[in-house]
Amino acid sequence: MRTIKNILNRKNISKKHYLIITGAFVLIILFFLALPWIVKHELNKKIEQFNANSGYLLKTDDLQLSGYSQVTARGIVVENNDSIEIVHVSNLSVSLSLFSYLLGGDVIDDMRISGAKINIDDILNKFKKTKSQSADTTKEERNSEKTLKRLLKFLPANFYADSIDLSYTRNKIKYGLFVDSLFKETDDIKAQFSMYSDTNRVSAIIEGNYGDDEIGMVLKPLNNKILEIPYSSFYNNSYLAVDSVIFSGTFKSSSNIRFIQNIAVYNMNVSNEKLSTKEFTLPYIAGKIDFSFSNTQIEIHKDSYIQVDEFKLFPILIYEYKKPQKINFSFTTGTCVAQSIVKSLPPDIFTNIAGLELDGAVSISLNTSIDFAHLDDLVFDIKVETDKLKIKKFGQSNLAMMSGDFIHRIYENDVFTKQIHVSALNPRFVKLDSISKYLKSSILVAEDGLFYSHKGFIGDAFRYALIQNLKAGRFARGGSTISQQLIKNVFLSRNKTIFRKLEEAIIVWLIEENRLTSKQRMFEVYLNIIEWAPGIYGVKDAAEFYFSKLPSQLTLSESIYMTSLVPKPKKFKYTFNNNGLLRKHYKGYYDLIVKNLVQQKWISSEDTLNLKPIKILSGKAWQFIDITDTLKSDSVDFNMEIDTLSLQELDIL
Repeated sequence: MRTIKNILNRKNISKKHYLIITGAFVLIILFFLALPWIVKHELNKKIEQFNANSGYLLKTDDLQLSGYSQVTARGIVVENNDSIEIVHVSNLSVSLSLFSYLLGGDVIDDMRISGAKINIDDILNKFKKTKSQSADTTKEERNSEKTLKRLLKFLPANFYADSIDLSYTRNKIKYGLFVDSLFKETDDIKAQFSMYSDTNRVSAIIEGNYGDDEIGMVLKPLNNKILEIPYSSFYNNSYLAVDSVIFSGTFKSSSNIRFIQNIAVYNMNVSNEKLSTKEFTLPYIAGKIDFSFSNTQIEIHKDSYIQVDEFKLFPILIYEYKKPQKINFSFTTGTCVAQSIVKSLPPDIFTNIAGLELDGAVSISLNTSIDFAHLDDLVFDIKVETDKLKIKKFGQSNLAMMSGDFIHRIYENDVFTKQIHVSALNPRFVKLDSISKYLKSSILVAEDGLFYSHKGFIGDAFRYALIQNLKAGRFARGGSTISQQLIKNVFLSRNKTIFRKLEEAIIVWLIEENRLTSKQRMFEVYLNIIEWAPGIYGVKDAAEFYFSKLPSQLTLSESIYMTSLVPKPKKFKYTFNNNGLLRKHYKGYYDLIVKNLVQQKWISSEDTLNLKPIKILSGKAWQFIDITDTLKSDSVDFNMEIDTLSLQELDIL
């Protein structure tokens, strides 16, 4: 004080300057004296603004400013409009850095939270409701993006938390994340937490660095146990567990929220009924996902890739999830070593090709575009190109076995039923040239009109089936060729899983690409092993069962009837009405088959003279027809459309 007085007593300091400097000191002192009141007033003002704009009520039992830089609050509560408590924080302490703030830095130096419970059900429901009812979509998107960006950069330089419980209820099951402890000091972060559901609880550790724009962390189980993810049961009672996860990346705040994330997962164990009926393990899966999202769409950018073992897939996605939804999805493998595809597949699931060895290269690309408001314009284009592809060694199954004699085993619901000796030595086996031309032609028209010219797949057939399934909102029709149906019967189960369909596609591709079995032989095997009625397998047994005839003796009308049963052989007994007549919708089916047979010149117009649907079954099958149970028969869903597509519908010849 004396020093200041000495300075002011200098001759060059006027009385006016003296008063100004003295007044400044007084104002500074008054500012610091009033600072607690100012900060508390501003905080209360922010709380009032939150309550007015958010639709929630935030209140606290005790809000205090300790000194000039420490804000403490106890009993912080957030309630929804129904006065239900969705957030409760026991203690919150925030250290303010006023000088940093005045210099343009962060006002919060460190934050400590202890004892918090957060139920996010109401928050998510409110978000969904707001998103669907908002009149100003652009304003809503802008506000949502600003909020998300703030949340992503919410953690101050130093952050400490313990006993934080976030919970969510789905299908009456409670899921949650309980943070035992979390420490963030500058860019270093470490947390110990538990993921839980009503039936399972798993502890884990995550540590690494977390900056404003970059992140790099390791997730691993506590006590070196496998890390089960209880939230996976959200989806079809799935199971997911990993040894560890390493991820790193950057965050970009632009017009959209954008992340570029590198991830590596070790020993991922998965069980999902949509993927496979069995649990499987992927020893190593990695990727780079460059994705962005807003309130209207999610986008995966072209630099992204997914890697399983040595096989890489490069996806691109634009998903507009506000109605009407639009999806543009494509991927390519580039030119890759064919063996890398085999090595990437779990051997316990892809049993037929486990151990398979390939030479050569392959390139796969897919492009699809779906506008849910215009499903008929759906685009589906897949291309497979090979270079010097050769099978060096078969795996567990001999993919060339259909060229010779073999035993075909039939299972119903995974229970062995019977076996068929596919050989001319079997008296029940019928050579292709001993089967009625009408039956062969009808089957080809109905199931796969391009069987003799394609290489296992018809892209337009799959596209059409996808359109019909999306319109129906369920799996209403298949797009399988005869090749695919045959492979499913000979090598695979009937389970409708993604991996089963993928294995089917790979086997069909290998057989057709390498010409392991001729088309004539494949069709011959197909007709001799498929099911025609419950427990009736093979064309000879079927011809006897329905008409007491040999396969070579079947008429055009009889052949069309038998063809109609191929997609649904177990429902043959409902094909007649209570008057003992073939149900009326079969007339349209007959007309369509005949029209295509004539168009493709597989039959002549003379063959159709006086053609009418059959009136009665002359074989043993007739005794199983229940013409009195009209209620039951009328309730059966008869979809008599051709399973794949007629050639005229495809318009590809």
